[in-house]
Amino acid sequence: MFRGGERREWVYVALTRGRERNTARVITQARIADPGAGTQVDPELARADLLGRERAGLPASTAQQQEPDRREPVAVLADCLDREASEDPATEYQRKSLARADHLGLLHARWADQVKTADYERYLRIVQHALPEEWRSQLSPQATWLYRTMKAAELAGLDAAEVTQTAIRSRSLEGIRDVASVLDARMRAMVEPIVPLPLSPWRERVPEIADPERQEYVRRLAAAMDERKERIGEHAVQAQPEWALRILGPVPEDPGARLDWQQRASAIGAYRELYGVEDQAGSIGPEPAGSSPEQRAAWHAGFAALTRTDTVDVRALLEASLWHMRDTYKAETGWAPPHVGRQLRGVRLAAEDARQLAIRS
Repeated sequence: MFRGGERREWVYVALTRGRERNTARVITQARIADPGAGTQVDPELARADLLGRERAGLPASTAQQQEPDRREPVAVLADCLDREASEDPATEYQRKSLARADHLGLLHARWADQVKTADYERYLRIVQHALPEEWRSQLSPQATWLYRTMKAAELAGLDAAEVTQTAIRSRSLEGIRDVASVLDARMRAMVEPIVPLPLSPWRERVPEIADPERQEYVRRLAAAMDERKERIGEHAVQAQPEWALRILGPVPEDPGARLDWQQRASAIGAYRELYGVEDQAGSIGPEPAGSSPEQRAAWHAGFAALTRTDTVDVRALLEASLWHMRDTYKAETGWAPPHVGRQLRGVRLAAEDARQLAIRS
């Protein structure tokens, strides 16, 4: 029995499994009680219209409810053949899998699975070495968040071992119940305000792994991701997708400017592909939370390319230099005219109030 809403795969099975013959019974005209797809006129509307005409003293309407048009059986079966199930055939699934084999999202998932274990083992050794002996066996499962904060510290250019030692020495550990949570809170106060440094290529971020086979596997993954990121920029130059043109403008003719455009498109496109951003306007979304250090670092890399932040990088300066810059800011900007934005806003608001008062008068 076919109503026109069945899937192609179901129709194929139903019409090819008969031993002697295959007969299709097709509903070509919808009935009131038919459970098929589609909307139908509520019979209660005609009854309400009839009662209303009787109360008004008008004759009953001779217009009968129009029966839906009868369709050809072949047309109903054609609708079934146009609908595919969500699952792809094996050959189509294989083709799609090969086409997205170098997708950054897939490669990075494998990379993160291998690197996360190696990083956490290294962070555990750092924390155990820095803690006093009586506290070394008291790390709770909350240490996972501690390791993420240590990862964020390294992405910001800090030494994880120094940050750990500073957090331990800042205050006493006496009386605390969870060492990992306390150290994590102390480190986050130091690390969260810092903007991550520009990300280095994945080849330079391969950790030391004891197993040589895993080490080689991670190295090859890093090389594949770096090559994929370069191809994203090259494809953006050739195809000029809408999101790239909106945020970076047309591709320059000058070779140097063209290479800069390609590198910016690589950083933005890599973040979009890594974390599934499909906005055609070119947006990379809001800044991720600190619970995902690598995503936050990748976001800042894409944001720098998105906003063309070719300014002076003060993150590597000494603390004394930053204090000096802050103290001399007033003297350095003393020559500038006073900022009158607040006064101009007041004038505009007063003029608008006067205009509205004149209209009311």
